[in-house]
Amino acid sequence: MEALRGDEPPETIYDDLSASYHNAMEGAESKIAESAAVIEALNSEIEKLKAQNFDLLMAAPKPEPESDDDGEDGGEETQEDRPQNDDDLFDYERED
Repeated sequence: MEALRGDEPPETIYDDLSASYHNAMEGAESKIAESAAVIEALNSEIEKLKAQNFDLLMAAPKPEPESDDDGEDGGEETQEDRPQNDDDLFDYERED
């Protein structure tokens, strides 16, 4: 930097700047290539884990459907059993 503060720039200023730029670009390109390799390895690991997870999911026993029969006749819900409005959703006594 001291050389640039003089009255005249050094004769090799363009060569020096070009070399510095190329060195910086080589360093950046190597970091990019390294990061791309890491990303590819991680994506490969993710795909492997997804396949293992799917295999485990398929191998798991299927749950038996629960019976809704609680001893009452006519297992279907009737219109009277369903809430009609917001007040039917809450169990409280109204003061009229």
